[in-house]
Amino acid sequence: MFSRYAYFVGKAVNGASAALLEQLHICTLGYATLPKVLSARLEVPVHLDPSAPEVFACIRMTFENAEDIDVALASAQRDVVRAGVVKNVLPLFEGTVHHIAFRDYDAA
Repeated sequence: MFSRYAYFVGKAVNGASAALLEQLHICTLGYATLPKVLSARLEVPVHLDPSAPEVFACIRMTFENAEDIDVALASAQRDVVRAGVVKNVLPLFEGTVHHIAFRDYDAA
């Protein structure tokens, strides 16, 4: 399995946390429809270590293999969802978005 995360490092603008979370949720639903995406979920921290970056939230998409990530990112649907992020999420967010893809390993 493979995962791709979008880490939103920063904070909501002017106390717009609820509205930002709502828009992130809507975008996550859109990411779940991309080709080759097995699942998409919005994750919100409940505890940050004092030295941790100020992560507001992250969106995680899972895939069967690394090539499927490329298929999803190259899709027309991704362009539509990305436009929604630019229009509806970024105006409510002060910070940076970092994208990282991981290969998942089970502990067993």
